Amino acid sequence: MTVLGRAGAAVIVAWGAALALFPIYKGLWLGFAPVLMGLGLGATLWRWRSPLSSWMDRWSNRQFAVAALSMALVARIAAALYFPLAQSNDHEMFYRLAASVAGGTGYGWGYGPSAFFPPGLPLLLALWFAVVGIGLWQAKIFGIVLGMVCVWATYRIADWAFGRMAGRWALVLAATSPTLVFYSVTVGYEPLLAVVLCGWAMLTERLESRTASWALIAALGAVMGIGTLIKPVCLLLPAVCLVRWLPSLRLVAVTRAAAAATILLLVVLPWTMRNWQVLGSPVLVSTNGGVVLYAANNPESQGLAMGVAPLPGEHDEVSRDRIRRDAAFAWMLGHPIEWCRLAIAKVVYVWGTSSSIMSYVSYDRMTTGAESVAKAVLNVGWSALFVFCWAGTFQAGAWDRPRFHSAGLGLVYFFVLHLFFEALSRHHIGVMPFLFAIAGAGLQVGVEPRRSEARA
Repeated sequence: MTVLGRAGAAVIVAWGAALALFPIYKGLWLGFAPVLMGLGLGATLWRWRSPLSSWMDRWSNRQFAVAALSMALVARIAAALYFPLAQSNDHEMFYRLAASVAGGTGYGWGYGPSAFFPPGLPLLLALWFAVVGIGLWQAKIFGIVLGMVCVWATYRIADWAFGRMAGRWALVLAATSPTLVFYSVTVGYEPLLAVVLCGWAMLTERLESRTASWALIAALGAVMGIGTLIKPVCLLLPAVCLVRWLPSLRLVAVTRAAAAATILLLVVLPWTMRNWQVLGSPVLVSTNGGVVLYAANNPESQGLAMGVAPLPGEHDEVSRDRIRRDAAFAWMLGHPIEWCRLAIAKVVYVWGTSSSIMSYVSYDRMTTGAESVAKAVLNVGWSALFVFCWAGTFQAGAWDRPRFHSAGLGLVYFFVLHLFFEALSRHHIGVMPFLFAIAGAGLQVGVEPRRSEARA
């Protein structure tokens, strides 16, 4: 097993531990029920993978894709009709920002311009509103469209990395995943980020060759720039590319990573200049990084999102971001033991459940019983996916497959990243296509593809 394979195995083991610990952290022993149901469901489906794969193998590629995508669309439309119409929490803010831009009043609130939220998702939603009109149903349809693109991207990367049957399994899992189905009724940035990361991983792999073109490097930089506008943590993806390329390309890897990083910055530059003009400071993308970091790393933090009292010196969103970022780093460096405790808690809250997305889907607008059932369904699906990813990791060796190296490094990067920032289960949605791909690799273990379409 390679270094990446061992790192991937550690991520999967940590995921399993988080599933076991989350009900204990919540003090809710009944929370073990959906986990056990999901593990049982996953084990049962894995046992039946061969006959199910044989049945799926009878369909042509077009027939299977149309059937699976139709199933995904019906599920998402049903979710949109069932769950509350209005957006809530951060997603309500995204909706308001997009409506403001589409309405011609600029990117900000009633009191003036802002850069608190990254602009990627709101600006794309504003473009959608400019075409179809501003409204709650228009936002719902946007979420469904984005969710469908995420499903298709999942299929493409799994098929490309692991083969035809793995791609089909990943497509079915993405189409029916309760997490992705429920979350498609929102206008969250995570499905969009997932699509960008799929493109990033495939481009990074193609650029591992010494004969790769500069056009591909420019495309990679543009994709990473778009990702940075969606979520600023993508700013460090060139470093992940460098780690991927360095063993085989040596100094060429440094040149390519630097060139891609330059394109990234050029994509982000217009937004940075806008921030400098309206805020009086060259804010690269957004002003919420320090706020989120300090909320998850302070003397009172439990690792979750929390409100904190203003710190001395805060007078606008730019100063607040800087002061809280500095305070968070100072606290982490001064309290390493406490930070380690929080890091463990963050793993549990990000990877031990998928139920906290209901704070965006419902936000206590559904009955307690209905919301509890929805949370249980989410955790059954999440635990079943764990079984498939376990098989993909330890039986299929998915992390060591050459075409999955970049995706695997990206998954490890995002796992480590959320040891520092606030912990919410929606943070694993951005890498779920990679998880579905690993699961697809696991579900095709021992399954013989048709000879005419078997891969060498």
